[in-house]
Amino acid sequence: MRALLANRNLRFYIVGQTLSGVGSSALWLAVAIWVNAVTGSAAKAGLAMFAFGLSVIAGPLVGLVVDRVKRLPLLIWSNLVGIVLIAPLLLVDAKDALWAVLAIMFGYGVINRIVNSAQSALLTTIVPDDLLAGANGILRSLQESMRIIVPLLGAGLYTWMGIEAVVILDMATFLVAPLLFLLMKVNEPKPVPPEKGEKVTTAALAGFKYLFAHRILLAVMGGATIAALVFGFTEAGMFAVATEGLGQPSAFVGVMGMVQGAGSIVIGFLIGMFAKRLGEVWMVTIGLAGFGAAIFATITPLIPVVLAASFVAGLTLPMASVGAVTVLQRYTPSNLQGRVYSAADIAYTGALTASTGLGSLLIQLVHYKAMYAVALGVSVLGALIALLGRNAPIPPGSLADHEIHPAEKPAEKEGTETMEAAPEPA
Repeated sequence: MRALLANRNLRFYIVGQTLSGVGSSALWLAVAIWVNAVTGSAAKAGLAMFAFGLSVIAGPLVGLVVDRVKRLPLLIWSNLVGIVLIAPLLLVDAKDALWAVLAIMFGYGVINRIVNSAQSALLTTIVPDDLLAGANGILRSLQESMRIIVPLLGAGLYTWMGIEAVVILDMATFLVAPLLFLLMKVNEPKPVPPEKGEKVTTAALAGFKYLFAHRILLAVMGGATIAALVFGFTEAGMFAVATEGLGQPSAFVGVMGMVQGAGSIVIGFLIGMFAKRLGEVWMVTIGLAGFGAAIFATITPLIPVVLAASFVAGLTLPMASVGAVTVLQRYTPSNLQGRVYSAADIAYTGALTASTGLGSLLIQLVHYKAMYAVALGVSVLGALIALLGRNAPIPPGSLADHEIHPAEKPAEKEGTETMEAAPEPA
């Protein structure tokens, strides 16, 4: 932890990313509330949220852009473009021009995906390979903290001052974040140019090809994606847990969520230690199986047990997600970081979205305890699949490969001095 916080670039990176996330989380929910209020339609509010999520289809092109340019300048410009993109929300009438709101939310989603992919790739440049898991853990803790506070902040600010106040807040975070990124001093490698005659579609889909070509990535992301096919069941079932299982009002779901969030905050600062002792693959395995077991434990009719299980869920899910992201970063070459991250994001997000929709349907047909039993079984299956990557060979050219086989330096001749070439400025 001390080594991480001593990293000047990482400190600016963490604050910049956190600020950007604050604005995004606040605006995403507030726009949906605003659309619902002015149109009187929950379905149209859902469309606003769907438009944001639909940006996942731009994932391959997003990854390609991230890999073709330097990541730090891309982060700076993406945040500035975000300001211009959301500014029309100050003037648009959601009732008469809903199409404009939906278009803005789609573009806003694309900007967020560029930022997330570029940030993940940039982290591999500013943090040593052996500290990546710890850095991802800290970021996860801060994200969970914001996930508890920020949506309430956005909803409250909208109720108090209207959508304009939330938009201005997000524009401010989009402005401050690049100022912090400008303070970073990063020597990024020169982006690899496209091969002669290379098709855009081939280049954009290279992330998927790389994922399928290497066993450790295929096992870890395959296991996480399979588990995500049932993670969404909790979105539909948690209200049944509170009302049917515990006899509490539906608002008790908020208590369960806060307890889970507390677990996620705690584990984030310890993940670096677990990564060194267990390795990322074991972290993913334990995280997936542990989350499934914790969710299944919530079917008990005892409030203390349900809250304890919620806390364990908060501990285990970040272990899986941070472990998986770190595997992507460590076992991918620098010139493919953006595309591999985007490919994994498409697979995982797609599975999670599908499971949420399926869970909403099944909860009307099947008892939630049966759904949670299935969730446990599929989560354990995902954990076992992830474990298949434990002894997989390290992909050549990846960051982990460079760690095992560092570039050989030319031998120094006696009586002479050698000078390393100065790194290219960012």
